[in-house]
Amino acid sequence: PSLTVTEPPSGRLMVRVACASAVLNTPSGWSPAVSVTNDSDVRIFYRIAPASFGTTVQFGSGSPCSASAVYLEYSGIDATPLDRTASQPSVAQTGTTSATTQADELLIGALGAGSSTDANWSSWTSSFVEEHDLASSGGSFNVSLGAASRVVAATGTYGTSATAVSASGPCGCIATFKIS
Repeated sequence: PSLTVTEPPSGRLMVRVACASAVLNTPSGWSPAVSVTNDSDVRIFYRIAPASFGTTVQFGSGSPCSASAVYLEYSGIDATPLDRTASQPSVAQTGTTSATTQADELLIGALGAGSSTDANWSSWTSSFVEEHDLASSGGSFNVSLGAASRVVAATGTYGTSATAVSASGPCGCIATFKIS
């Protein structure tokens, strides 16, 4: 599968949050931030946009799978952005990071589960704001993905959870990125 995106300006943080029914490969040129696997495989990938990126992000798995992905883009992020990560299998929560190394950070949380329909992730905790939720369809095992974000201005430990209707085998992860 692939995502088509508008080519970002150089230096922006590009984040791809994905959920699949099989282990996802890291797209060429991207870095893995964090991953967790239960009934589904949830991963956060990132990269700083180069001068010329193009408009397609290829991603996939070594085996046939159902997948959902969200692309997010941010400006004002440090050139070496990744700070802290955490993951949590078996429940609809991201786990809690260790203390961030600086006050101003962007937090990205991802939750995934097996689901035959959009799980409608809701009631995100800890002041996280949902960016998007969606589900794959047409496969023998479909997945639902929820992505949320928060900007903080104090060092601390962070995590979130959400409620999903019609989801089985949930899991989640979180990555924090340093704001410059």
